[in-house]
Amino acid sequence: MLPFQFILVISLCIGISIPYADAINKESQSEDLTDSSDTDNQESLNTESEESSERTNTESESSSDIEINESATASADTSNINSSTANPEFITMIPSDLITDNQRSSNLTAVEHNSTLTLEEKLSKGIIPDIKINTPPPTHKVKVQFDSITVYEDHEGPLSGDAEYDLTAYVQGVKVELTDKTTGEGIWVGQDIPPFGLGDVSEGETVTFDPDTEVTVEIPETLPLLIFTVGDEVDHSCRTKHPDNIWDKLITILQKPQDTWFDSVKLIQQNENLNVCTSKFNNAALMNPSDILGIITKFYDPPDYGGGSHTSVVSDTGDFILKYTITVIPPQTTEKK
Repeated sequence: MLPFQFILVISLCIGISIPYADAINKESQSEDLTDSSDTDNQESLNTESEESSERTNTESESSSDIEINESATASADTSNINSSTANPEFITMIPSDLITDNQRSSNLTAVEHNSTLTLEEKLSKGIIPDIKINTPPPTHKVKVQFDSITVYEDHEGPLSGDAEYDLTAYVQGVKVELTDKTTGEGIWVGQDIPPFGLGDVSEGETVTFDPDTEVTVEIPETLPLLIFTVGDEVDHSCRTKHPDNIWDKLITILQKPQDTWFDSVKLIQQNENLNVCTSKFNNAALMNPSDILGIITKFYDPPDYGGGSHTSVVSDTGDFILKYTITVIPPQTTEKK
């Protein structure tokens, strides 16, 4: 009986151990497969990593080669530029090349600062501003001295007696009453025109002007000297009142083209000679009308302005000859320091 039980126990143990061994064996095989798979995967990863590293190294080497080539090319280009500009024949220096960046920045700052200063501030700091100054032209003093007049036409009839000349001159627009300057020491009362001098003159007579019959004017060198006369032979004590100064009219004329000056001034003379004494509608004038005298119109160019004695200045109708002397005082020159 005991041997049988012993055999049965051994059989059971053997039966149990075989499956367990198989399980252990299978589990060992599974672990081996897992280890093998992990090993293969690790090897695959290592291989890919090595290949990636090789590619990176290859690209890095290629990039490095490219950079080295580009650097070498740039260096070669720079070398070529330096070698071409190193030749003295091709070097062009300008002042700005010699100024450093700091100096240039300082100069710009100074210019900007100076541009914000007023004129007074610049002058106080000793800065000479860039100002264009329009210097006026030189001015000459010109004196016209009237000496005498000789009458050749009295505009009177055979039984009318002597002529009554009412003659006025203008020097650069300033009036000089020539008739009133031929009276000497004579004084007249109750008559518009003096009864002597040009107020009572005959044909061929020369009348001398008073010593103070003169006028002095200042003329810029860009303008001429202008002398002209107006007047008439007066009857019935009728004299025209001429303005004391007509420079405003003359300067307008002298600013226009020179070939228009003469006719424009003659128009002024004609207007000044139109007066009630020459009107044909005056009943008294119908019997013995006043006559307009001939006129003188003279331009003298700078800078001499006709300086000297003028002894034969004849009116346009030949009524009289006027004599005068022109004296020119040149502008004072200041010595430049």
